[in-house]
Amino acid sequence: GAVELYYNNTKMLETNIPSGHNGEVILGQKVHVRHTASGNGQIFPASGNLYLNAKNAETSILLAADAGVHLFYNNAQKFVTTNTGAVVTGTLIADGLTLYDNEKLQIGNNNDIQLFHDGTNSLLRSTGGDLQINSGNSAGNVEINLIDNVAADTRVASAKFIKQGSVELYENGSKK
Repeated sequence: GAVELYYNNTKMLETNIPSGHNGEVILGQKVHVRHTASGNGQIFPASGNLYLNAKNAETSILLAADAGVHLFYNNAQKFVTTNTGAVVTGTLIADGLTLYDNEKLQIGNNNDIQLFHDGTNSLLRSTGGDLQINSGNSAGNVEINLIDNVAADTRVASAKFIKQGSVELYENGSKK
């Protein structure tokens, strides 16, 4: 059967657990906690958004009705799902990134640099300003290589830019 708990003539708690082990608890006529015999559970508000707080007045997760999921760190929003993907605020650290053909890694306010594979060619595109390759003070040379055998990791040099020195150009592995 059902149980109802009132405070000042306002229903604050209602349970409804019929046979078959499907059940629901309603808190303050606002939040529903539901369980089904198949083992599924749900927590949802009667209307509006659902907030999960790690402590009082500090939102950890916001589940926005008909919108996105917002994740927070120390009450600061860091990750939001959108209708087109997700938005990250801050630094994202990952142990891998896979982009399929024609998916671009775009950097800059106006997608000023793009790195992608079009299904045939691999492209590095600069849409504004110079495209500079800098090796830095403590780095070595800059080399452009063609790889004959990816599995064996054998390289054939096309060009070498020697730190504080010369430029070497190669044809079929022979310096010219």
